[in-house]
Amino acid sequence: IQNFTLFRLLPASWQRGFIRTVLKINLSAYQRLDDPGPQGDALRNEVSRRLPHGSEHYRLGADLGFAYRNGAVANEATPKPEAAHPIRDYRPTTWPGARLPHLWVERGGARLAIFDILPRDGYLLLTQRPGIDGWRSAVQRLQDQFDVRILVAEIGLDDGAALKDLDDRWNRLSEVSPAGAVLVRPDGHVAWRAKDLPPDPLPQLRQVLERLLATQRPVPSPVSG
Repeated sequence: IQNFTLFRLLPASWQRGFIRTVLKINLSAYQRLDDPGPQGDALRNEVSRRLPHGSEHYRLGADLGFAYRNGAVANEATPKPEAAHPIRDYRPTTWPGARLPHLWVERGGARLAIFDILPRDGYLLLTQRPGIDGWRSAVQRLQDQFDVRILVAEIGLDDGAALKDLDDRWNRLSEVSPAGAVLVRPDGHVAWRAKDLPPDPLPQLRQVLERLLATQRPVPSPVSG
């Protein structure tokens, strides 16, 4: 559509907005490939039926399973979990650098894909009820030290959770304890995760943010006189 004359006459902001909307609509179909239950099974079977014969043409694992290993990622020593056929099959994981697994959540009465929650100008920190107070307090104490927005959101089955896990999938997909946390980048890839809530999460979170943002805490200038 970028080659259409009429499209090129539109303001640049309109062009970007239109492309983002088209991409969002089209990518939502791929997100449904990971849905549990009969509808997800039917969609996966239909995709398999339409694909050319031969696993060399089936790259769901290679595409959705792509993971960053450098840059804004707090790497883990453990290897990335993989499917038996990592090129063909997709194995959801929150291993740092991997794409956040898809799931449906409810926020304010609206059913949304988890990727619709991601802030464009910062990070999303996901945790459950046992960890929400500790992680939120740590983020609030660090917010003034780093020029980045961090949205802390509780995800769970309760109606009181900011993000209601509609299909009860987060416990399995998160690969962390209910008090742990998963920090997600604006592009939907996991930047870091904590398997549990430490007694004081502030030092660990500060260290992670320093690494992700390639910055250091400002050193106070000596007072003269």
